[in-house]
Amino acid sequence: MTYAPDHAPLHHITTGGDGAPLGTPIPTEPNIVAASRSYHFCKINILNDNELRFEAVDVDGKVIDQFTINRTPEIIISNVRAGSITSGSALITWTTNLPASSTVEYGLTTTYGNTATGASGVTGHNVSLTGLNSGTIYHYRVTSDNVTSADYTFTTTGTITSYTPTGTAIETGSLLSGSSINLAVNDKKYYGVNSTTSGTRQCDWYGWTIIANPASAARLTIAYDGKYSRTTTQKLYLWNWSTGGWVQIDSRNVGTKDVTIINTLAAPANYISSSGEIRLRVYSSGGNRNYVCYGDFMQFSVETLP
Repeated sequence: MTYAPDHAPLHHITTGGDGAPLGTPIPTEPNIVAASRSYHFCKINILNDNELRFEAVDVDGKVIDQFTINRTPEIIISNVRAGSITSGSALITWTTNLPASSTVEYGLTTTYGNTATGASGVTGHNVSLTGLNSGTIYHYRVTSDNVTSADYTFTTTGTITSYTPTGTAIETGSLLSGSSINLAVNDKKYYGVNSTTSGTRQCDWYGWTIIANPASAARLTIAYDGKYSRTTTQKLYLWNWSTGGWVQIDSRNVGTKDVTIINTLAAPANYISSSGEIRLRVYSSGGNRNYVCYGDFMQFSVETLP
């Protein structure tokens, strides 16, 4: 704004599109005087208002000048994430400060090559990617209207195959009931093993399975569910084929209610034989009263990469 010296304003007042003040009125003094005109400057930070109104008020409070600026608010993308990742799919989510469209570009490099779209006119964006390759790194970026994010990556999981025990072997104690078949489903139909009957009571047995393509195994997840006729200390072990010994993976007290234990190994090679055998040992001990170990469920889930 420019004014003749005898009509110089006392304040610049700025408001947003809703009429709310953007700040305290700013007293102004001439910054430059030339050719009988004084130039007054006012700097503001524009955020999300789509209309800004400026007024100049003289010493008597009279509005001597005013004008309005209309602008298109800028879309801001945030919280970009890849989730629900499987061997063949992923869910890309993000938020915007204003309702906008939802587009994801994705591919094996930053040239992308594939596009998926979601809802328009939303601030919470969700786009599903399907038909992906397992065990693969993908690049992606998101676009809402004319604003595009930076590049991000995610890695799909390998193919996951689950195995139940092929058989069981009792090291210490005696069979009460059932077989490896009872460990295939978590249904409270138990494989029961009696503890020893003298000294410090113990119960020791393991379940085993044979998996396909052992050399391709990238991750191993063990799941075991069981209980006891009385509270005792339970320890779980995996057989290490490289060292020829048991490696403990869990220890806890377990009582008369079923307890499920899940343990994942990111580098399982030592726990899988060249022929694909995996062994999970269930050991318990404590006290001088007899007890029974009840195994309800045992599962070996193997993630393999292409």
